[in-house]
Amino acid sequence: MPSALLIGDITHARKEWEDLSSILTLKEFPSGNREDFIRNLKNGEYDDLVALYRSNASTKFTGPFDAELVSLLPKSLKYICHNGAGYDNIDIPACSEKGISVSSTPVAVNNATADVGIFLMIGALRQAYVPLTAIREGNWHGQTTLGHDPKGKVLGILGMGGIGREMAKRAQAFGMTIQYHNRSQLSPELENGAKYVSFDDLLATSDVLSLNLALNPSTRHIIGEKEFQKMKDGVVIVNTARGALIDEKALVAALESKKVMSAGLDVYENEPIVELGLLNNPRVMLLPHIGTMTYETQKEMEILVLDNLRSAVEKGELITQVRYAAQDIPAAKSARARGSYLRVSFKNTRETAQAINGMKLQRALTFLENVKTKTEVVPFRRFASSTGRCAQAKQWGVARARWPVKSAEFLLDLLKNAEANADTKGLDTGNLVVKHIQVNQAPKGRRRTYRAHGRINPYMTNPCHIELILTEGEEEVKKANVVERTRLSSRQRGAQIRKAITSA
Repeated sequence: MPSALLIGDITHARKEWEDLSSILTLKEFPSGNREDFIRNLKNGEYDDLVALYRSNASTKFTGPFDAELVSLLPKSLKYICHNGAGYDNIDIPACSEKGISVSSTPVAVNNATADVGIFLMIGALRQAYVPLTAIREGNWHGQTTLGHDPKGKVLGILGMGGIGREMAKRAQAFGMTIQYHNRSQLSPELENGAKYVSFDDLLATSDVLSLNLALNPSTRHIIGEKEFQKMKDGVVIVNTARGALIDEKALVAALESKKVMSAGLDVYENEPIVELGLLNNPRVMLLPHIGTMTYETQKEMEILVLDNLRSAVEKGELITQVRYAAQDIPAAKSARARGSYLRVSFKNTRETAQAINGMKLQRALTFLENVKTKTEVVPFRRFASSTGRCAQAKQWGVARARWPVKSAEFLLDLLKNAEANADTKGLDTGNLVVKHIQVNQAPKGRRRTYRAHGRINPYMTNPCHIELILTEGEEEVKKANVVERTRLSSRQRGAQIRKAITSA
């Protein structure tokens, strides 16, 4: 029987975890340190693992699941079920490269986090920290000043995901106007009356700015000194997502200059350490990262993780799978294209994607067209066990290869889409390079089965999520030819001069 590993503890769904013993051998790593965990991995204690349960809290036992740790995970491991909406302590590209799918808990945290966001927003608008402190010190009002009503104010939401939409719904009840910025505009049903604006317009026209986006290399310090300068005077900042989205030193400076009137923070850049300029400022409402700290939410999160784990083992799919890898690539010099739930073979598409990764755009387009006509071949390395030998594969230094026409067609469409996006941005399309391409396995789907043809088992589809990024290639400037001269001592130079004189 395959096994599953629990790292850390389960507080509210222990019975549901133990119920999995009917289909899995349950193992636990309740405490320890990174060295202990790595030692267990190297000693083969987890060699039969299929799935593991981890959380943000368990990072204190194992450290982050970075490339080093992921490389040591057993080959049998296929699923990491993570308890937390944010997964910045997991190296998603390293997991994808090793064929490990990752899930998170984005839905379970929505209501509790949005409630805390509204609490912080009202507290920051009313500068409630001052009277709260004064009354406990016996000073009644103390230095309390007039605050502001939320009614009639513009709430700008950066990241209109599940939490952002719940925040918008609650803010509308206070009579606020909602605008947002996302990677792409939502459907009218999901917008629910909110207005889609550009990032710069969001900064310039919002009275309150709420951060509800994920942290990754491209969003770290997305709000800094330059962004604060674009905002209205007296803006209110609310952050319940991740502390490192804001440059805290820049926020302290903006508070001191009154550019930012007040702020409501539940997360910090270097938790549990909080910037002194924030701690000492009475116009900042501070909470110690309690966004999801309710009994109902914690239990719902644990059950969702276990539902993901059970679904992975029984159906081979995750309910809330993390689709894409976060990449630190400058947006100004790149263009992206994505496809979700594409009905195309995961293995074929993954090998085809690896073949064109790093190619110049025009070469990649030509290569994929050639694959369609069987003029060139896609080398199979990771999934080569059932692939036949092919003479054309010798140019790649392998023996096994094939011509996955359908995968080539899907990737061609995405490349052309990204090329069009790059052209719209004004990038040099003749100098574009396939900088990054990621293929993740989507949940399996059941398709129509023609039992009249003698088929007994259901016909399953194995769709993919694909993300690719094109960037402008860096222009290489060749160094000038430098003639190296031998360094002579004074005696050698004198001898050289005397020789020249005598020869003359």
